[in-house]
Amino acid sequence: VLEKPLEKKAGRNYGPPGNKKLIYFIDDMNMPEVDAYGTVQPHTIIRQHLDYGHWYDQSKLSLKEIRNVQYVSCMNPTAGSFTINPRLQRHFSVFVLSFPGADALASIYGTILTQHLTFGHFPAALQKSSPQLINLALTFHQKIATTFLPTAIKFHYVFNLRDFANIFQGILFSSVECVKSTQDLVKLYLHESNRVYRDKMVEEKDFDLFDKIQTEVVKKIFDDIDETVEQTRSLNMYCHFASGIGEPKYMPVQSWELLTHALVEALENHNEVNTVMDLVLFEDAMRHVEMSKPPICVPFLPGEIPDLYSDDEVENIINNVRNEVKSQGLVDNRENCWKFFINRVRRQLKVTLCFSPVGNKLRVRSRKFPAIVNCTAIDWFHEWPRQALESVSLRFLQNTEGIEPTVKQSISKFMAFVHTSVNQMSQSYLSNEQRYNYTTPKSFLEFIRLYQSLLHRNGEELKSKIERLENGLLKLHSTSAQVDGLKAKLAAQEGELRQKNEDADKLIQVVGIETDKVSREKAMADEEERRVALIMLEVKQKQKDCEEDLAKAEPALTAAQVALNTLNKVKASKALNRPPPYIRRKHQSLYWEPGYLQTLERALEAGDVVLIENLEESVDPVLGPLLGREVIKKGRFIKIGDKECEYNPRFRLILHTKLANPHYQPELQAQATLINFTVTRDGLEDQLLAAVVSMERPDLEQLKSDLTKQQNGFKITLKTLEDNLLSRLSSASGNFLGDTALVENLETTKQTAAEVEKK
Repeated sequence: VLEKPLEKKAGRNYGPPGNKKLIYFIDDMNMPEVDAYGTVQPHTIIRQHLDYGHWYDQSKLSLKEIRNVQYVSCMNPTAGSFTINPRLQRHFSVFVLSFPGADALASIYGTILTQHLTFGHFPAALQKSSPQLINLALTFHQKIATTFLPTAIKFHYVFNLRDFANIFQGILFSSVECVKSTQDLVKLYLHESNRVYRDKMVEEKDFDLFDKIQTEVVKKIFDDIDETVEQTRSLNMYCHFASGIGEPKYMPVQSWELLTHALVEALENHNEVNTVMDLVLFEDAMRHVEMSKPPICVPFLPGEIPDLYSDDEVENIINNVRNEVKSQGLVDNRENCWKFFINRVRRQLKVTLCFSPVGNKLRVRSRKFPAIVNCTAIDWFHEWPRQALESVSLRFLQNTEGIEPTVKQSISKFMAFVHTSVNQMSQSYLSNEQRYNYTTPKSFLEFIRLYQSLLHRNGEELKSKIERLENGLLKLHSTSAQVDGLKAKLAAQEGELRQKNEDADKLIQVVGIETDKVSREKAMADEEERRVALIMLEVKQKQKDCEEDLAKAEPALTAAQVALNTLNKVKASKALNRPPPYIRRKHQSLYWEPGYLQTLERALEAGDVVLIENLEESVDPVLGPLLGREVIKKGRFIKIGDKECEYNPRFRLILHTKLANPHYQPELQAQATLINFTVTRDGLEDQLLAAVVSMERPDLEQLKSDLTKQQNGFKITLKTLEDNLLSRLSSASGNFLGDTALVENLETTKQTAAEVEKK
């Protein structure tokens, strides 16, 4: 980093290009950590250069004499090590810069605001209220800075001159169409102060105290302003998209409906080319979106990250901006082109940093990098209010079929109640059991989706059962009607039966006459039977001889069949060169797959199950898109690393840990289903009791096991018989009384149900 702006001179001398002098500016000089040896490596190389005028080449270990350079540094007295090595500090002239006083700030920002109102052609009455607004801003800033002090938990409660400047930065966005009167100017200031100060607040009581101080100060500085202050409680927001997506123009938001329309339009445009975000834009969510309108962070303060680009990339950037530099009337040398590029980056690049407040990562990073707190606009997200929970759940329930409109409102309120109740119970769970459970907005959305899924699935099952039962009842009604018809038919046939009985009696008389004839013919048949018996004896003798010959040939036939069967199995075994794909995949899972990302990519495309064992409390960021199901709309793709992979809905990811009491981030708990397999007290008692009984009274344990199996078997049998009966009834057509299998199944079901009920 230090050598990048230097060029080689004569011999081993190095310096800035031409006859220029180079100034190294070192910000937050006291921030680097002290190593185990009590030294700070960046300070050591700087001190070496200041003491001896050179440092060593890293590759050749040769001396490099550095000429025409100077060091200017600054230190943050509220962070870091507070002191540096005296041997380094002796090379600097130390100046202490105190915070500007109220008069100085009033002069600076009064001039800025007056110039803005004058050149913006604001009304004269509005320009006269400029001193009052400066007085309001100074008084309110002083009260906030002295009331809300930083603590271990509220470490970001630091209100300095940057916050004061951010308020006026927002005011300078205004125009004549935006601010037309003193009341409008006060409303704009209240909005900007809320954005800068109030958005940092962590607790509800801090909100109440902030609102109280704000109201008191405004009423003290401005007379007859009570009505304006009360109006700002409901809706007081300014943004560049208040009139819709298009040319940005800083204007007040007239209504929630207009803001919702603009944000929905922007959301639809985003979802067309990026990962789909299914957002519900309730009031609290839109307020956060509106508050994040200004540049939240300029990367590393100056806008330039040292050593970010290689030399080839720098040359490519310079060549790409040469024409634009010329068009602005500047010389297209290397220095001007690079400055033009850096200024454009500072002007257009916006960086949003997202941190979880859980744990100490945010506090540690803020301590190591004070710019996270000092140079950003912090927007602290809180739990969704009850109204937001109800509106979100009602929005999803509006598109859910199978729910009466009058019931949806009650269900949405109950969902909000359950979510808040679980949140309160999680706090008790943490205090009593020292285990963490989080309820996040994402978990609430998952709760709604689970309800919709269960409602749809159970509804389909009920419809199927109703259809089966209705079909069965229709068949039974049809059978009853058929039985009634058969009874009527039977009554009609009884008369015919009596007539036929009379005819049969007459026929018997005729048969008696014929019987005598039959007796004579029977005697002749007996004689013929004796002759047939003699022939049968001869046939049996020949059959016996054939069976003896067959018994002698059977051993040879059996041996031939055995040899033939063995030959078939050998041929089949030789034909199986590789196991089936399903068996092969299961077998391959027994081995370690070194290609971690490649394995995930293949499993994601094939819809397989991936198991990651021995997980620690931190999860690989590569898994983030998988856990969040960040499916890109153009096709069905999820990004793993730097590669977009096709997503198969059957893909499943299982994370396993051996930690007894893991503390995962709320985001992970919301994205995944957390299952605790730890043995419970009741389960362990039952297991130990079963072990003791099996040793002391094995007969009782065996009887319990048999009864449990028998009971489960009865349930399965009844379910199977019921399904089979209803299936047969629903598939039967026409007159099914002749279906013997169906009638037998019905009788078997009735008999089995009676036996099970008895047992």
